[in-house]
Amino acid sequence: MANTTEEQLLIKVEELEGELTARREDLANYRAELKNANVQLEGMIAQTNRDVRSLSRLQKSLVPTSFPHIQGFEFSTKFIASHVSGGDYLDIFEHQDRMRFSLLLSSASGYSLSALMLGSLLGLSGELDAKTSNAPHLVVESIIKEILKDVSEEEQGELFFALINRRNLELKYSLSGQIHGFHYKNRGRGELVALEPTSPPINMGFDVTSLSSKTIPLNSNDLVILCSRGLVEATNLAGEEFGVERLVKTLMSSPKEGVHDIRNEIFFQVQKHSGGTEVPRDQSVIVMSVKDRSLKLAN
Repeated sequence: MANTTEEQLLIKVEELEGELTARREDLANYRAELKNANVQLEGMIAQTNRDVRSLSRLQKSLVPTSFPHIQGFEFSTKFIASHVSGGDYLDIFEHQDRMRFSLLLSSASGYSLSALMLGSLLGLSGELDAKTSNAPHLVVESIIKEILKDVSEEEQGELFFALINRRNLELKYSLSGQIHGFHYKNRGRGELVALEPTSPPINMGFDVTSLSSKTIPLNSNDLVILCSRGLVEATNLAGEEFGVERLVKTLMSSPKEGVHDIRNEIFFQVQKHSGGTEVPRDQSVIVMSVKDRSLKLAN
């Protein structure tokens, strides 16, 4: 009886040892597969980072660095590309009617939507004069209609388009989304007014019938400032955003010497707040100043 029990125990021990050996082999195989998966994942991440950097450089190369000289107005612009997420584009351009020119600032949640918007803008350039005769939102409508069929559910874009008429010093604009625009009336002594969006951000379910245009009068010493979301959403080490309130405070207290000083002050304050953290999204600024002689030209 005792021998039988010992034999059963030995058999059981051998079975357990066999199972343990099998589990060790399974674990070794799992570790090998996990190691291979990690190598592949690291390769994919590295490739994705290279692709993002390439797209960032491409996006930066497409943003104009020189703009036309328009009598009676002064401009200052700056674009900083993000290696994390990007999609900003800005431009200032004259029309065939040299008494009119336009401002453009677009921002997207990623390079895919940005490429769609940019492609639409470039394809539309020949039609701008006809489409902006009265209402900037007609240009925005054309752009959105062209890209809506390719916009994915998670993507979102913003677009500011303005037409400035030098004959009567009027600025007409259409603003979809969260580009932060301001009209600084008689800077240093006047009022800083936020430009209200005329429609929600651009997304897959965007309704083009929501588009409209607004008009603001311009006078001597007025400023128009446009900032993309990347500046307002820049965070510090504690995760706190720069925010609209700090941007307004910066504009109200910024140097009054010229448009370049104001532009530099915006970026200085944002970078000071961020403390060297990664730029999470493209950052773009356009500052436009109305000079005294533009009034004489208009009259």
